[in-house]
Amino acid sequence: MNPKSISPSGEPPTADPKRKSFSSSEIRVSNSVLDAKLQSSSDQPSLPSASAPSYAQRLKSSLRNLRKISNPTFLVDGTPVVQAPASVLLKTAELWKDHIVAHFHGTCPPPGKIFADLNPVWGKFGDITVRMVSETSCLIFVPNVQSREWVLQVGYWQVDHCAVSVFPWSVEGSLQDLELKFAPTWVILKNVPPQLYSLDGISVVASAVGEPLHTEKSRLDPYHFGDTKVKVEIDLSVTLPNVVEVRDSETLQKKGNILFKRKMSNQQPESPKFGDYTQTEMFGSFQGR
Repeated sequence: MNPKSISPSGEPPTADPKRKSFSSSEIRVSNSVLDAKLQSSSDQPSLPSASAPSYAQRLKSSLRNLRKISNPTFLVDGTPVVQAPASVLLKTAELWKDHIVAHFHGTCPPPGKIFADLNPVWGKFGDITVRMVSETSCLIFVPNVQSREWVLQVGYWQVDHCAVSVFPWSVEGSLQDLELKFAPTWVILKNVPPQLYSLDGISVVASAVGEPLHTEKSRLDPYHFGDTKVKVEIDLSVTLPNVVEVRDSETLQKKGNILFKRKMSNQQPESPKFGDYTQTEMFGSFQGR
């Protein structure tokens, strides 16, 4: 027989008045209520989770010098198209201000060759800067204003036997391949008769070739006449004449041959383009009788 526990006072222990016993039915009801609460809590929508910021959003603004200006539209073939605001074009015009656009009528020489040929002439008061744009054009900066204006006034140059047309930079200007229709070139008239050895007489002879521009020297040598080097603008779509006949009102006739030679380099022996590594200086002879 197990001994009964006795309290310190010697009295047997009594039950805790705060402890309450539950019947099995009350426990089942309590579990049902708990299951209902859990079910209702699971039916409530969960809070959306915050999305992670993109790399562009996390990049420090001090490190970012570009921005998205416009959203592209798309062509049928999927090519994206973006619209450039006028303010962007104005900023670009300021960036390339005072630059010269050089269009090469043929294969563009390397930048080093362009600099080597043009800088001794264009850069007498400061070295020029050459920036290639395409296979046929480049942007050239001439620091001296007077030199730059003179280069544009001449308008037509040669680099490595390749014809070059120059224009001032503008937003509306095109950097695409430019077709050359007219070109100035030198023509040497030999054995010009005394009757035609004057500025007007030489103009008459040269008019059969193209648009007479000027003689090599501003004044004709009165003691060594006969051979004159003149610059003429020619139409490249017209076959140049081999024979020129000059007449006046008194049926005076002066007939002579004009021979034009174009020396092609070995790099482009069959180039169809004028000035494509071509010696553009043409020589002619005029013999009077």
